[in-house]
Amino acid sequence: MFNFIISRFLDGFLIIIPFAISITIIKFAFNIFSKWIFPIHILFLNKFSNYFYSEFIILFLTLFLTGFIFNFLNLDRLYKFFEEKILKKIPIFKILYFGIKKILKMIFKKENKNNSELVAWVKLPYRNIYCLGLMTTKLDQKFSPEKDKQFFCFFIPTTPNPITGYYIIVEENDCVFTNLTREEAISMIISGGIIKPEN
Repeated sequence: MFNFIISRFLDGFLIIIPFAISITIIKFAFNIFSKWIFPIHILFLNKFSNYFYSEFIILFLTLFLTGFIFNFLNLDRLYKFFEEKILKKIPIFKILYFGIKKILKMIFKKENKNNSELVAWVKLPYRNIYCLGLMTTKLDQKFSPEKDKQFFCFFIPTTPNPITGYYIIVEENDCVFTNLTREEAISMIISGGIIKPEN
């Protein structure tokens, strides 16, 4: 009887807790976005105030129109000039801005088309031990610790929280590139290897 109660308790736990945690994280992100776009929301208050979660309608329209205008008027060169001449001159802000921009481009733009160049098994300094790493870029030769070798830069997420991790550089021979996507790699890391890719 006791084992039956514990078993049913664990069943309920595994159903409700992941759902509750997921909703909590989404709600937290929603509150941040709502506060961020509040000044824009005030401008359109009369038109959108009756809509459910109208902040996201305004956020979507703002991002879409910004992207459309930049693309239609071909303002990329002008904005790059603004980045080079103004944003790069601002201490601290330039580090945050360009760092965040590179990370977002890496995640959303997927400039490296080949998935085998994105995720790799990275050899740790112990025999036959590997960890999953997300490649960020090839290390420039001028920064290389050994000039005659190619090194790669990796972000190594931790389990079960992939937001934190380590930045490491690895010699080409110490990493094995895979055909895993970033999403599959993150799923494996979060679950501690329980969730495996279908292919």
